[in-house]
Amino acid sequence: MPDPVHFGTTPFGALPTSLTHGLKQARVDSFYVPADFESITVAFHWNRDHAVEQVLLYDPALAPIAPSPPVRTIESDPKHKIYRIRDPQPGWYYYSVVLGTADPFEFFATASGITDLIAEGRLGTMSETSPGHHQVPLRVIVGDFDPVLFASVSGEVILPDRSRIPITLYDDGAHDDGSDRDGIYAQAFAHTMPGGYMAELVTTGVSNRNEPFTRYTILSWAFPGGKPNPNEPDPDDREDPRDPLGEGLAGSFHVGSSHPLGGFDKQSDANIHLRVDMSYPIRPNLRAMLMLGFSQFTADLSSGSDNQWWGNASANLQVTWPTTTGLQTYLQAGPGLYTPKSGSASAGFNLGFGGRIPLSGGPFALEFGADYHSVFGDADIDFVTAQLGVAWRSGRVVRRQRSAAVATVRQ
Repeated sequence: MPDPVHFGTTPFGALPTSLTHGLKQARVDSFYVPADFESITVAFHWNRDHAVEQVLLYDPALAPIAPSPPVRTIESDPKHKIYRIRDPQPGWYYYSVVLGTADPFEFFATASGITDLIAEGRLGTMSETSPGHHQVPLRVIVGDFDPVLFASVSGEVILPDRSRIPITLYDDGAHDDGSDRDGIYAQAFAHTMPGGYMAELVTTGVSNRNEPFTRYTILSWAFPGGKPNPNEPDPDDREDPRDPLGEGLAGSFHVGSSHPLGGFDKQSDANIHLRVDMSYPIRPNLRAMLMLGFSQFTADLSSGSDNQWWGNASANLQVTWPTTTGLQTYLQAGPGLYTPKSGSASAGFNLGFGGRIPLSGGPFALEFGADYHSVFGDADIDFVTAQLGVAWRSGRVVRRQRSAAVATVRQ
């Protein structure tokens, strides 16, 4: 996994003549690459176009690194320059930066490499040792091809009030770290303050290849407790663009067309369709829905019959599939009671599909879809409706993100 190489300042020695740039201001710095790195990436960034005239990277032999794909590649634009090097030579690498402007600007350099030596952060099981008093074991697993012993793992825990407490992790079998000298360093951290915590840990030592190393790990978690302020919004409630209808009651109004099928098509032609829906979520991606529809049909002149219409009240279940683009597709079906222009009501069912797209700036979404309707009994009525409408929500659209302990590792 990516690991930070060590930045530092060392005597640069004799500079190559290519680093002489007259009266222009230049910066020279260095970083160390340990042995056995599979590859390294060195990235330079600045926040103004052409604020840097030239950035050059030199290997440990002070030779400028030139592109030679796929072993060495270089990418650049007016604000960046990135070197990617496979099987890098260990040692001190140097870089020079020639400024293209005298105005102030921001500049930073980062370097990372792929190595088999890790310091992986883990959180143990949180427990309540006494009422209102919680603890969680903090662990760092250090190793390459074997566990790395006698490393130093220490740092600070940042409390919810932003104060800091020093902490040291041990590999002695007595600090929730498993067995003695197994490469697992740990310490149980306990506190009574509810809220979010973060541990910033630094691991130093010598690898099993006899190479010194430094690794950085961040762990974060939250201790429960405390009474929330009802006047403050829940920080774990955020709008979820994948669910246009949200958690509460939602409605929609549609206008479209009704199209007779089969034997019904011999008597009537297409006409207007109107529909109102109300729905409520019963579980994620599943909504219970009441559909009230009106489907008008124009009598075929050759049939000699009057214009017809059918009204329906249907109870549906709707399954939804959200996407990252905001489009939500759905499939719905359910039984219903169908009432004609003249005559008695009959049972039937409908099956439909469609989608909805949230409209920005409010609790509305554009809906589109088609439904197949079949009326049971002697009527032998089948028809399809195609409609376009607007849906609106009455509840909030939220994504719940609650967790007792979450580990974030920066290697």
